[in-house]
Amino acid sequence: MDNKYDNIKLYAHPMSGVDQVYKVLHNNISTNIEIPLIDNETYKFAFELDIDSNILYVYIERRFRDLIKSLYEVKHKFGIDDIEFEKFYTNRYSNICNINSKNDLFKCSNMSPRTYWEHHINSWIRVCKENGNAIIISYDRCSRDNKYCIERVKNA
Repeated sequence: MDNKYDNIKLYAHPMSGVDQVYKVLHNNISTNIEIPLIDNETYKFAFELDIDSNILYVYIERRFRDLIKSLYEVKHKFGIDDIEFEKFYTNRYSNICNINSKNDLFKCSNMSPRTYWEHHINSWIRVCKENGNAIIISYDRCSRDNKYCIERVKNA
């Protein structure tokens, strides 16, 4: 069964499993599926996008406690200083990011990781309520049940 949209774009907070969800969808849905990787676009807040009615926007949500552990393990990729987990978890990104890092995704954020995650997911919840072509799927559920992921996207 084909999807009614020309394209499907996947968005997520960093370390939310976008690559894994892409593989599941790519292998089971014939619509063009993309992960917008240019300039960290995949990680954008929903309000930063111009919503196109021909595209299905899929936001991949992941539980914070799992996401933050994964993000901490690869913090250097995002320009975050080598610090202990407690300091990482409780500080604002602007206080723990290396100013010389090439990756500036979090560098200017004056939020803690938890607050940033909450704002990020809430921006997508708002867009999903306002647009019929934006949905949220759970990475955790998708990783346990590929059929859920596939059907959720096909029925959007």
